[in-house]
Amino acid sequence: MKVPVLLGIAALTTALVQPHPALAQAQATYQEPYRPQYHYTPAKNWMNDPNGLVDYKGEHHMFYQYNPFGTTWAPTISWGHAVSTDWVHWKELPVAIPATSTIGIFSGSAVVDKNNSSGFGTPGNPPLVAIYCVAYFAASTDPKDGSVIPAGTQAEDIAFSTDRGRTWTPYANNPVINPLKDPSIDPANFRDPKVFWYDPGQEWIMAVALSSQHIIRFYSSTDLKNWTKLSDFGPANAVGGVWECPDLFQLPVGGGSDHEENVQSEDGDEWKKPANSKWVLVVNLNPGSVAGGSGAQYFIGNFDGKQFTAEDIIDPTIPPPGTLFQDFEGSTTFAGLGWTATGDFVGKGPATGNLPGQGGVSGFLGKQLLNTFFQVLLPNGTLSGGDFSEGTITSPTFTVNKKYINLLVGGGNHPHDPTTSDAPQPPGVLLFPHADIEPTVPGTTTYEQLGFTATGGLVNQPVATGAIGGQQPVSGFEGVGLINTFTNGSDQAQGTLTSPAFTITHRYINFLIGGGNHPYPGNNDGTAVVLLVNGKAVDSKNRSG
Repeated sequence: MKVPVLLGIAALTTALVQPHPALAQAQATYQEPYRPQYHYTPAKNWMNDPNGLVDYKGEHHMFYQYNPFGTTWAPTISWGHAVSTDWVHWKELPVAIPATSTIGIFSGSAVVDKNNSSGFGTPGNPPLVAIYCVAYFAASTDPKDGSVIPAGTQAEDIAFSTDRGRTWTPYANNPVINPLKDPSIDPANFRDPKVFWYDPGQEWIMAVALSSQHIIRFYSSTDLKNWTKLSDFGPANAVGGVWECPDLFQLPVGGGSDHEENVQSEDGDEWKKPANSKWVLVVNLNPGSVAGGSGAQYFIGNFDGKQFTAEDIIDPTIPPPGTLFQDFEGSTTFAGLGWTATGDFVGKGPATGNLPGQGGVSGFLGKQLLNTFFQVLLPNGTLSGGDFSEGTITSPTFTVNKKYINLLVGGGNHPHDPTTSDAPQPPGVLLFPHADIEPTVPGTTTYEQLGFTATGGLVNQPVATGAIGGQQPVSGFEGVGLINTFTNGSDQAQGTLTSPAFTITHRYINFLIGGGNHPYPGNNDGTAVVLLVNGKAVDSKNRSG
């Protein structure tokens, strides 16, 4: 997850900080008023995701996203480093893997290569190997073939250490996975590799995010340097933001002690592994959380060394568990569903998606939905483009016996106003003759002939009766005519239309206004209705109010 954090990461457990002697001059006492005491913080500057959590030779290593030069995220993003012997007290070490003038160091993982499969160490001194995403902030080349890696690319690199993680050497033939060699990958969004040893296959497994594509891709390797694509998982379940920072691990379920087996971990520790287990794939996303911002989801399933198969993928066509009061399945008419229709809904029925002239409709459950984008006959004898429909549709009665009712609602933002009703609008008085913009001869009558004074691109323009030229459909106006500034096939028209003078005799004036949100006066680009009193603008309104 990429939410900036200045002083701490809440995902880590209790961590009392032990200052490193080499940083004594640069840091304070760790007793500052807002210094966290139970979560690790570096002596100074910006930190974020913990990376490469690994045990090696009696120490717990924690790497993390770190900017050594400031208190905000920057292209100088690097891997900070701290160690602990008890998970509680941490000692900050120098930056492990620094950014360069070409690349920033994004999230990843670290492993103990206990069999020295990479050849970076020796059997007696196996190396630590870090696997991480690099973001190219400047163009570079792939040393394996000299091909160009343009700025904006994300690729996977490795580095190794043979001195307990104190110094690190990037692999000479990085990147180990260049997304430009695989056209199925969006090279600008390929990050956060998680690598672990898969004992049944005697090989390394990598889970890495194809972030913008909502895919977790799995690779295998026998030496951490050469990787082979295995399979993909996704898209599935939450896809409201990009996918990143995956993790894949095995957990015991329902295993009794009679079925345990001894397993040796990468750093030599032995533990009891139940014979029955499930695999968990964690996928973080940003944004997309139920509360907004970044969040996480997990899938439970099985991994056979090649493919992850989830057991808990949600079918978006199946409603969540609950008591169904009403839906729109089972009939092609509202009457057939028992609903009572008025106005333009009479004789209509549920839609299976978008209606003629409408943009794409998605996100509904089942096969049918209530769609109000009906074409209706306008006073000028033409069919509307939709969104003109008026009326109601009322379900059969039902009894509420739960604490909550869930409604799946889409469409425009037109909240109910309790001060209004579905009855015909109350009578009013036109402010001046032709204030309703009704042309005497549609397509011919100009605004000037209705008493308006026109300037600029609105001079001698016929009163519009809907969309003009290549304009998108125009809807929601009343009657036949309207003021439409989309003249000469574009929104570039400039000018004014000024009504005749009139006297205000009522407490309120109502305007029906559509179009874009261009408040008056703006930067000489306002599109609004302006009320002038004695030549002075006293109020203005546009679509947003």
